[in-house]
Amino acid sequence: MEQNEKVNAMVSALALQQINVNHVVAEAIILTYEKINEIGGEFSLNHIREIQMGLMEKYNVGAPDANVQEQA
Repeated sequence: MEQNEKVNAMVSALALQQINVNHVVAEAIILTYEKINEIGGEFSLNHIREIQMGLMEKYNVGAPDANVQEQA
């Protein structure tokens, strides 16, 4: 499954649970979960920075949070 498909699936699955997030937050959740699995749980500030910088560049926004509006 490609990243955009994962993000869309996460947004939809969370919405079914009445948890409303935008695509930026959904992708942050996915990337965080994937990184934790990859490194075995030793999540650090460097990993946070890596994820946030990638999202900021991709979506042209500030650090992801629940109030960020999705970019077209």
